[in-house]
Amino acid sequence: MFVASLLALGLAPSSATPDALVMPAHQWIVDYSRIACTLARRIDGDGSPIVAFNAPFGREPGELVVADGGSELQASLDGEVQVRLDDAAPITVRARPEDRNGHPVSKLGRMPEDFLEHVAGARRLTVSKNDRLLFALDLPNTRAAIAELTRCNDDLLRSWGIDVAARHALGRKPRMRDTAWASQVMPNASTFVVLTANISERGRPLACRVVISSRNERMDRAVCSAFRDQARFEPAQDAQGRPVPAQYVSQVRWVIDPYDS
Repeated sequence: MFVASLLALGLAPSSATPDALVMPAHQWIVDYSRIACTLARRIDGDGSPIVAFNAPFGREPGELVVADGGSELQASLDGEVQVRLDDAAPITVRARPEDRNGHPVSKLGRMPEDFLEHVAGARRLTVSKNDRLLFALDLPNTRAAIAELTRCNDDLLRSWGIDVAARHALGRKPRMRDTAWASQVMPNASTFVVLTANISERGRPLACRVVISSRNERMDRAVCSAFRDQARFEPAQDAQGRPVPAQYVSQVRWVIDPYDS
């Protein structure tokens, strides 16, 4: 059995390992990795947990990632947790532990679409579970850090031929209605591709191009073929709410279950 998951991602050209997290000091670090731009900061100096913002294309919410948290914190970051910025109402999201490059991390998401905008104006982020504070992160100079993250993602999109100005001008980006088409592609190993596509004002893919390859040409062709034939979208909208054609970018990841017989 395999699981196909789709996640819109942004990244900047780099030879870094996919999904790698920088180990920053007590300051903001923007990581230009191969599949995503990440903004990271340690909670309190060397050896303290790292909190990272993975922000697809700068303006989209993505997720929070917590690394180097120690066994107790990483164990607590599983299931529903509450994320709060300053004194605003908490956001309930799901925390999921996983292994990333041999290191345990916890992913928290998905965040509301305006999450980064609120982060840019906040002074403190806290994460709690069952009314128990798990950690707090100060947010100094966050607006400038978020702006740098946005530039990182925009650089990547331009390298893929995306019209960044047109993308930012959209009132709403294209939204995929379902991911069933990805199940038509049957890889024999866990893999992923990143593709770009033109989506019509009626929500149909008109073109598809793989920009991060699975390293298997036949697999890449199968992905784009299934995407063009079966993927359907709620079309993008302009600032006035009218359907318009637009470019779309997505990561498609297949995870093979090693215990499936």
